[in-house]
Amino acid sequence: LGSFYPDKINDRFVNLLKTEKKLMPHLHISLQAGDDEILKLMKRKYKRAEVIEVLTKLKKEVPSIEFTGDVIVGFPHEKENNFINTYKLIEEIGFSDLHIFQYSDREKTLASIYEEKVDSKTKKERADRLEILRENMYKKTRDRYLNKETQVLVEEIKHNKAYGYTENYIKVQINNFQGSINEIKNIKIQELSK
Repeated sequence: LGSFYPDKINDRFVNLLKTEKKLMPHLHISLQAGDDEILKLMKRKYKRAEVIEVLTKLKKEVPSIEFTGDVIVGFPHEKENNFINTYKLIEEIGFSDLHIFQYSDREKTLASIYEEKVDSKTKKERADRLEILRENMYKKTRDRYLNKETQVLVEEIKHNKAYGYTENYIKVQINNFQGSINEIKNIKIQELSK
């Protein structure tokens, strides 16, 4: 499931993720920020504590779940402490991957008329800091699956190698593959690539 807003996750949805075999244990979260002041300026309907509560609950209830997410750095009015709140939330939840965007004005949006724009040097520096965190979380996630058995949906085959994703959206390469696209293969992850 992609582009899921944290405030849309309720007990009924958690129960569905636990019981419905057709739902995969992966959510792409439209987080955008992890600071209440910035979330309010973004007109989001959720607060930092609610995000932490619902994603922590999901991890407890669906142990195999992984989260990827979208985050924006340098939104107008974002100070260092606002950015740190976002950074700490992402670190605490432990996303398996992130899409990091540097804020830029879009015509006819409320944010485009906000004052106190963040300069490009600061936006880049914050994006770079989040990128280092993203790389560390990505590696930790993949390390957890080393020497584990899992299923992979094969999406592409090139030169006798298959590429696909696990249920929780970890990309996998299968060497010496004998099979076809859209096949689900049981495999054991033996090594990590860079």
